Amino acid sequence: MKSGKLQIEAKANLMEQNGNTSIKRKRVGYKAKKGRAKMIKGNCYNCGKPNHMAKDCRLPKKNQAHVQSKDEALEAFKLYKNEVENQLSKTIKAIRSDRGGEYGAPFEEFCSEFGIIHQTTAPYSPQSNGIAERKNLIAALYDLEIHQMDVKTAFLNGELDEEIYMEQPEGFVVPGQEKKVCRLVKSLYGLKQAPKQWHEKFDRTMLSNGFKINECDKCVYVKITQHSFIIVCLYVDDMLIMESNRDIILTTKKMLTKHFDMKDMGLADVILGIKISKTSDGLALSQSHYVETILKKFKAYESPPAKTPVDLNLHLAKNKDEPECQIEYSRIIGSLMYIMNCTRPDIAYAVNKLSRFTSNPSKDHWKGLIRVLRYLKYTSNYGLHYTRYPAVLEGYSDANWISDSKDTKSTSGYVFTIGGGAVSWKSSKQTCIARSTMESEFIALDKAGEEAEWLRNFLEDIPCWTKPVPAIMVHCDSQSAIGRAPSSMYNGKLRHIRRRHNTIRQLISSGIISIDNIKSKDNLADPLTKCLSRDQVYCLSRGMGLKPEN
Repeated sequence: MKSGKLQIEAKANLMEQNGNTSIKRKRVGYKAKKGRAKMIKGNCYNCGKPNHMAKDCRLPKKNQAHVQSKDEALEAFKLYKNEVENQLSKTIKAIRSDRGGEYGAPFEEFCSEFGIIHQTTAPYSPQSNGIAERKNLIAALYDLEIHQMDVKTAFLNGELDEEIYMEQPEGFVVPGQEKKVCRLVKSLYGLKQAPKQWHEKFDRTMLSNGFKINECDKCVYVKITQHSFIIVCLYVDDMLIMESNRDIILTTKKMLTKHFDMKDMGLADVILGIKISKTSDGLALSQSHYVETILKKFKAYESPPAKTPVDLNLHLAKNKDEPECQIEYSRIIGSLMYIMNCTRPDIAYAVNKLSRFTSNPSKDHWKGLIRVLRYLKYTSNYGLHYTRYPAVLEGYSDANWISDSKDTKSTSGYVFTIGGGAVSWKSSKQTCIARSTMESEFIALDKAGEEAEWLRNFLEDIPCWTKPVPAIMVHCDSQSAIGRAPSSMYNGKLRHIRRRHNTIRQLISSGIISIDNIKSKDNLADPLTKCLSRDQVYCLSRGMGLKPEN
């Protein structure tokens, strides 16, 4: 919710069940057949139609509240909550809003106190991915300053390409013209095209001021001057500005302030829940505060810590019974995925494995989930540390061939590092069935090659990197896969391998990547494909740059 003439619209599903009426949001979760059968009974409170699945019904205008700023949202919601409970004898179960960060901590605390679920949508928004963000932050190793700015009411800057009309807001209806509608001149929050229009507006502004858009990540902007360069990384309405010359940074800030309503945050400290710290020999990224918040939120803060993210003795299989707290399970998985994607590659395999059972979790799946939370408690102060040397991009690839007798597909994993810290990683289930360990390793190597090509293309547009970018070394612990990758000889035993997996051969011949053999105990991608002992987890995590904060 942003400042201005705003409107809180309460959308809810109001149903009458056995004489008791309750308010429920449509996206609280997916109901089983028995639950859906119960929901069909009764009448929808808003539309009055009987015997149909409840839908999102917009409440009458009398139940809409106008506020001048987002600070008034909490008080307006309190009044609405009291009215619903006292006048209608109903209970608010959930409230939904865009993005979720527009209300602030007091609103979240109020919802938590009364057990109200705050759901957020995830509309398309212009944002750089985590890989590009980490790689741009590593540019700070070259004595660049990192500054942060925030765009106020970003989506209101978008210019519409089509005609859009809206009802006159209550309280601002022109007397005698009640039946007329308003034509929008600019974008508004809530429009589906608002994020896209804002991104296009920002693109035009940056291009007109001499910036170039990175072809591999459309939210990274680079401007090269005679003696230096400046990088701007956009994430919806937050941005990082990197340059060694503070005067150029100030000039860029003035330019942005001229075109948009900006908030200068100064030197970057925390962005998107990621803490940026300068160390004696480089840079560190951590989410210790966010991890602590998640542990308290899901009541795992007092649990005993664990030294590994996965229990070697726990076997996970599909649940044939009723799901165990499916909604809460999916919430924890979502929170863990954010941590995993930003700064914690060591939990990638565990989260990837557990997320396969989100629709129908069992008690064993819950044990595995709690194990990850306990491991995060043990390593809550861990972060990715980057040093100035070696400033070389290298990758590691690994695969685990059919570790589960009931699952015929293997697991792939790769990790790429710069300056001793991971910048890109992935643990995923392979999409096809591999008939041998060599084939599964070959498929994993091909996926790592695709990522290496993208990373190399991205580096070519970053001014501080040496040009031309040398071939990226990818380490693999399978000699048979390494021997197969560059070979074009026909072999009847391998003719069934999909043609698209043979792109690795072209990447090698064109000098984009090179492959080297490495021992399994030194392969940093090993924890992304299988369960490991505590000593292996510790050593390989350190190899990926995960260390405690000082």
